[in-house]
Parts: sequence; structure tokens; C-alpha cells
Amino acid sequence: MFKLLKKVPIPAAVAFMVVCLLLGVAKGNQNALDAALADAEAYLPEIQELIGDRVQSAANLLVLCDRYAADEPWTEALSTVRDSLVYAQKPSDIIRANDQLTFTAQAASEALTPLVTEQDMRLLTGVMDTLASDQGILERVIGAYNEALQEAEAVYAVLPTRMLLSMPEAFQ
Repeated sequence: MFKLLKKVPIPAAVAFMVVCLLLGVAKGNQNALDAALADAEAYLPEIQELIGDRVQSAANLLVLCDRYAADEPWTEALSTVRDSLVYAQKPSDIIRANDQLTFTAQAASEALTPLVTEQDMRLLTGVMDTLASDQGILERVIGAYNEALQEAEAVYAVLPTRMLLSMPEAFQ
């Protein structure tokens, strides 16, 4: 083996070493970024669970809307907004759809209030309380995610190969 290495031209050996060094730096930078992002990514399952809870609450509100005002435009709007939250992928789309859900659910609740029976009023109040509670928790978890992401961005900013790496989007 040593005899074979002696036969390799020096420029080729130097080029090989440079390539290995650059690949090692790139891999090390990727590992550093992955480690920095691990804290932020730990919040993503909780965010998805809270979004799922809000979608379920919106579905419960839609049951009441269908029962008392199936033909109203706000019933259709609530259904559309709920579906957009279900299919949102990017953080900016999730935040936009979640904000629209909050607004549309509030409007539907105000429109339903004079129409529902006393028993359904308790259900409506419970659904709106759940939506509000989940929204508060979601805002705290998103804040923690964004804070962890900012720490990862500080690591990203000093990496020499950052132009080869991508950063995830923050929830704005």
C-alpha cells in the first residue's frame, strides 16, 4: 500500500487532501447547524398537536354552524379557513391560516349566539374557550420555537459554508 502511495503524483495527493478537507468542513458545519436546530425542532410536534386541536375545535364549531346557519357565508368561510389550516405547510401559511381561524371563529360565534339553544350555547362557549386556550398555548410554544431558532441563526451566521446550508423559516 505504501508503495502505491509513493507512485501518486504530489499535486494529485494535495488536491485530494484539499477536497477531503473542504468536505470535512462542510460536514462539520452541517452537524453544527443540525445540533443548533435540534432545540427548535423539538417544539414542532407540540405546535402540530396544538394546530390539530384548533382544527378539531373548528370542526366542532362547524357542527353548530351547520345546525343553525348552514347557508350563511360565514359557515362556508369557517370551513374554508379550517381546511387551509389543515393543508398549510410553511410556517408563514400556518400563522396566516391560524389567525384567520381565530377571526372567523369569533365572527361565527357572535353570529350564532342569538340563534342557539341554551344547551348548544354551553357547547359554543366551550368550543370558543378551547380555541382561546389553545391559541394562548400555541403563541407561547411558537415564541419558544422562534427563540430557539434565533439561537440557531446565530450559529448559522458564523458558519463558513452557510451558503450551502438552508435555515428553516420562523413562525412570524
